Amino acid sequence: MTKSTVTLNEKKKNRRKVYRVIIQLIIIMAAIIFFASKVLNLKQYEEPAKEKWINHDDFIAISYFGVGRIDSPKLLSKERLQDQLNVLHKAGYETVSQQDIKNFYDKSQPLPDKALFLSFEDGRNDSALFSQPLLENYNYKASMLTYANRLGDKDHKFLQPKDLKEMEKTGYWEMGTNGYRLSYINIVTDKKRYLGEKAEKEIPNKMAIEYYNHYLMDFIRDKDMIPKENYDEMAQRITKDYDLMQKEYKEQMDEVPQLYMIMHANTMYNSMHELVEKVNDKNIKRLFSLHFNRDGYAKNTKRTSPYNLTRLQVNPSWSMNQFIMRVNDGLKHKIEYEHGDIEQYKQWQEKNGVAQFDGNQVILTTKPNKVGSLTWKEEKLKDVQIEATVKGKVMGEQSIILRQQNDDEYIRVAIKNNKLQIYESVQAKERLLKEEKLNKIKWQGEDYAFSKARTYSQIETLQGSSIDKDEYPSGIDGSRKLSITLQGESLSVKVDDLSPLTTLVTVQDAGQIRLSAAPYQKKTAKETKHEEKLIYDGVFEDLVIKSKEQEKYTMKYSGTDLITNEIKKAWNGTLTKIMEWF
Repeated sequence: MTKSTVTLNEKKKNRRKVYRVIIQLIIIMAAIIFFASKVLNLKQYEEPAKEKWINHDDFIAISYFGVGRIDSPKLLSKERLQDQLNVLHKAGYETVSQQDIKNFYDKSQPLPDKALFLSFEDGRNDSALFSQPLLENYNYKASMLTYANRLGDKDHKFLQPKDLKEMEKTGYWEMGTNGYRLSYINIVTDKKRYLGEKAEKEIPNKMAIEYYNHYLMDFIRDKDMIPKENYDEMAQRITKDYDLMQKEYKEQMDEVPQLYMIMHANTMYNSMHELVEKVNDKNIKRLFSLHFNRDGYAKNTKRTSPYNLTRLQVNPSWSMNQFIMRVNDGLKHKIEYEHGDIEQYKQWQEKNGVAQFDGNQVILTTKPNKVGSLTWKEEKLKDVQIEATVKGKVMGEQSIILRQQNDDEYIRVAIKNNKLQIYESVQAKERLLKEEKLNKIKWQGEDYAFSKARTYSQIETLQGSSIDKDEYPSGIDGSRKLSITLQGESLSVKVDDLSPLTTLVTVQDAGQIRLSAAPYQKKTAKETKHEEKLIYDGVFEDLVIKSKEQEKYTMKYSGTDLITNEIKKAWNGTLTKIMEWF
C-alpha cells in the first residue's frame, strides 16, 4: 500500500468520525430542544370536575417500565403507547391522582366512573420525553417512579431532580419511587457459581443466572441458601435501605413520595419470609400512603388494601388486543377489541381468540390458555399454495391448517418453539408426520429479562439447571417465511431458504383454511412466572392463498402502499443504526 493510499484512508476515516460527531450533536440538540419544549413547558394540566364523580367501587392501574422511539424487549414504542392511551381515552377513562386514590380509601370519596391510575416506572428520561405530548393531548395525569440512588447520577438515561421538579409544576406529573436501589442478592449461576450480591449493571450475563432475589426480598444467604445474617442484621440492613431512600428524597426533592412500588412485585403477603415481610411492612407503612405491591391485573376495588394494590405492567410485546384483553380481566364494562380492516375481518371466523387486520398483517390473539383460531369463510379448497411470514414470538406456536373438516380431519403446518412441524388429523386423532429444527435465532443479552426472582432452598440449588439451551427469552420475535404447496397426497413446506420438507398425506377432501396460535406452556417449575393466564399473539404477514395458480386471498402490500411501507422500514432502520452509536 502506498503512502498516498494510507493518507487517503486516514482522511476518509477522519471524515467519518467528523460526520458521526456532527450527527450525534444534531440528535442530542434536537432531543434537548424537544425535551425543553415538551417536558419543561408551561402548559398546565386541567383539573377534572370532581363534583361529578360517583364511582365508589373500583379503578384500574396501568404501569409502563419505559417508553422508547421504537419497540424493544424492555421499552414500549411511543406509537404503541399512543395507541393504548387512545383506546383507554375512547373508552371513557379519566386519570386520577395519588391523592384521589388515597381519599377513595381513607375518606370514601368517589372516583370517575372509569378511573385510571397511570404510572411510569424506572425514572427514564425517554419515558417522560415521549409520553408528555400524549398526557397533554388527553389531559392525563401520571406518576413517574424513580430509584433514590439515581438522583444526582450522571447517567443521562434517568431523570434528575431538576427535571422532576419542572415536570411536577405542569400538573401532569406526580412523583413515586421504586425504592433506593435496583440490586440483587443470593445470586447463583447455572454452573452453581455463587455470585452473592450485585447491582444490576454488575451482572455479567443475565442468561446464565439460575437463582437470585431482589435486595429487600429475603435474608442474604450463602451458596447453600443458608442465611448469612440473623434477624437483627437483616432488619438493620433492610431498614437502612428505607432510611437511605428517605434521606435522598428529602435532600434532592424536599420530600418523600407517598407512592411506592416495591421490587419485585407479587412477593409480599404471598411468598416472602414472614420475618422479612414484617420489616418491609413496618417501613412501608412508616413512609408511604400507597403501595402497589402486585402486578399482573389492573383492577383494584374498595376492598383492596391501599398497601397491597395491583397494577398491570404493560409488556412491550403485547398486541393491542392482548393489552385490551388483560385490562378487561375482571371488569364489568369491557373495552371493545380493535379489528382493524373490517372488510378483511368479515371474511374470517374467530374461535378462542381475537383478530386484528393491520396493513399487511393479521394478528391473532389467543384467549388465556387457549388455542386461538381464525377460519377463512369464503371458500373450501383442496389443492392450494399458501405463503406467509409468521412473526409471533419464537416461544409459542403458529399454525396454518389446510383441508379442515370440522375439528376431526385436517393437515396442520406449525412453527413451534423454533421448529417446523407437520401434523395430520384423521378421525380426530392428530399425529406428527415430520419435524425439523430451524436455524438458531440471534439475540442480544439485553433481550433477556429476569423472571425467576424468589426465595430458593438448598435442595433446589443443588438440582440441575432449569435453563434450556434450546429455549429463547419470551420477548424474542420470530420471523419465518413459510411456503406451503399441497397437491393431491403430496405436501411440501419450505421455510426461508432451507430445503423443502416433504411428506405424503391421507386427508384428501377439500376443506377450509385456518390460522391458529397457542401460547408456550413452560414445564419447568423453577421459573416463577407471575402470569397464570398465558396469552399469545400469532402474527401472519403477507398472507397469500392460491389454488390452481389463481389468487384467492392476499394481504400483501401493492402499489403506493408497498412503496410507503418500504420507505418507513428503511427510515426506522436508519434511525436504529444511529441510536446504536450512543
